[in-house]
Amino acid sequence: MLHSVPATARPYIKSPPFTHQLSGRFSAAGETRSTIKGALPGSVAYVPKKRLYLLASGLLGLALMSLEVGAQEGLTLERAVSLAYERNPEFSAARAEIGIASGLRRQAGAIPNPELGFEVEDTQSDRQTRSITITQPIELGGKRGARIGVADANRSMVDADLDFRRQGLRADVIQAYFAALRAQEGMQLAEASLSLAERAAKVADAQVDAGKVSPVEATRADMQLATVQLDLRRARQEWDNARQMLARLLGTDAPEFWQFAGQFRTPARCA
Repeated sequence: MLHSVPATARPYIKSPPFTHQLSGRFSAAGETRSTIKGALPGSVAYVPKKRLYLLASGLLGLALMSLEVGAQEGLTLERAVSLAYERNPEFSAARAEIGIASGLRRQAGAIPNPELGFEVEDTQSDRQTRSITITQPIELGGKRGARIGVADANRSMVDADLDFRRQGLRADVIQAYFAALRAQEGMQLAEASLSLAERAAKVADAQVDAGKVSPVEATRADMQLATVQLDLRRARQEWDNARQMLARLLGTDAPEFWQFAGQFRTPARCA
């Protein structure tokens, strides 16, 4: 709470700092929620405007940082499946068959349209006869019911095919997603191994220069470093291939994601 003080006597009273708390949460659907809670102590008599501006700028910066961190959390499995349902071309074509089957069902249940005819008899105008006829076809023998039954059966087959394709697409996306996640963790482990190998090579070179170990140790460290570098290139290629495979299932030529949210864990073996 702020109490106004006359301009002639406006002393600055030191007060406890403004306590604030900011929390943020980022969901897989892209929604970010940030909450700022604060409390001003009742003993504050005067707070300079500059300090308030700096405080507001700092809180705004923290909020923007929470947005950036949330946007980098990566692609989740649920989001990948949702994108596949929206963008996969084969599944979209199968989904369009539902509308076609529904249209055929409506057409099968429709009653035949009446027919309008116009006839002229004789070419002599004094003996010419003109007639207009309206004909309404009447289906007998259960033709309409049989036609509706065929359309219903076709719609059921289309529904079953769509459900089959949905489950198949979901299974393919799950398999491709975990393959990409495993490749991502393999690449991260290879990068960590490269860092350790580089440090080991530097240590070996330093010990050789100091005369503490034989130059053979530096050669071994260099060979180990070259092996780790090759493993890292292979891991990166495997990760890129896995991302490309998942991207095709999601209906895009180029991957729009660079990180996967989650952790790949192999099941524990039974003793």
